[in-house]
Amino acid sequence: GTPENKAAANKFLSGLESGGQTDVYKALQPVIQSPPRNGVPGVVVVMSDGRPTVGVRDARALINQISEENKTGNTIFAYGAGNTVNGYLLDLLAYRNKGEAKVLPSFENMAKDLPDFFSHVSDPILAGLHANYGHISEANSIVPKDIPDFYKGRAVTVYGKYNPAKDSEFFMRLVGSSEADKKEVIFKADLRKAATGDDKIARNWAFERIYYLIDEICRVGEKPELLNELRQLSQKYKIRTSYSE
Repeated sequence: GTPENKAAANKFLSGLESGGQTDVYKALQPVIQSPPRNGVPGVVVVMSDGRPTVGVRDARALINQISEENKTGNTIFAYGAGNTVNGYLLDLLAYRNKGEAKVLPSFENMAKDLPDFFSHVSDPILAGLHANYGHISEANSIVPKDIPDFYKGRAVTVYGKYNPAKDSEFFMRLVGSSEADKKEVIFKADLRKAATGDDKIARNWAFERIYYLIDEICRVGEKPELLNELRQLSQKYKIRTSYSE
């Protein structure tokens, strides 16, 4: 950050007082409304047990409200520790906002783990990414829908399906920004010559698709078509969720 941003952050932190109440919404709202600089990710790190005691307390409402107000595209990373953490809130808040969540089983390893956690977002390469997959017939199956920003040393994996009878070539056009410069990256592959993967790839796709479906349920409600697909994937790939029977 700039010296001005650091000074403003120090002033903000110096005015905080320790108390027994947690208002996640009130704490995040002014931060997410601050737009990131052009071509640079706006990184917001939430360190919480994910259990608000005042303000917006319902996890689904909090995820939806914060994500709706995050119109400038800040990335939210969530971090927690201990066995009382609300993993649902931290996971989906981060997932919906292009980040990721990490929850340690105990507080003991936080001192060692936190520097590593922050190191993965310390060196951004491309931000504000948008992907186009050409005419692949199964493009709707591709996850994640919103491509996370690229950071040095942090992999971004995209999963999807294709129809061998219709799709002979993979094409992905990725457009983003690096500070003041617009960047375009194109990936091509001949699917007829692609190496055969193992069951792990299919299961990873299903896991990512399930994340997407659970997030959609959080966003729009428990619609039958979403629940049916979720349960089918859960049974087929033996991935347990909170909706498993």
